[in-house]
Amino acid sequence: MAAFFLAAFFLAGAFLATFFVAAFFAVFFTAFFATFFTAFFAAFFLATCLPPSRDVSDRRGRWLTGSCRRR
Repeated sequence: MAAFFLAAFFLAGAFLATFFVAAFFAVFFTAFFATFFTAFFAAFFLATCLPPSRDVSDRRGRWLTGSCRRR
C-alpha cells in the first residue's frame, strides 16, 4: 500500500512539474514574441509609412522612399 501512495505522489509531482514548466514557457514565449513583433512592426511602420526626416521628394512633391507613399 505504501508503494501505491509513493508512486501516486511521484506521478502527481511529475505532472505538476510538467504543468508549471509548460506554463512558464507559454508565458515567457508569449511575452517574448509579443514584444518582438510589436517592436518589429513599429520599426517597420516608422521606417516605411511615415514621411522621412529629410526632404527626399521628387519635383512633384512625391516621396522617393517608403511603401506608403502619398499620391
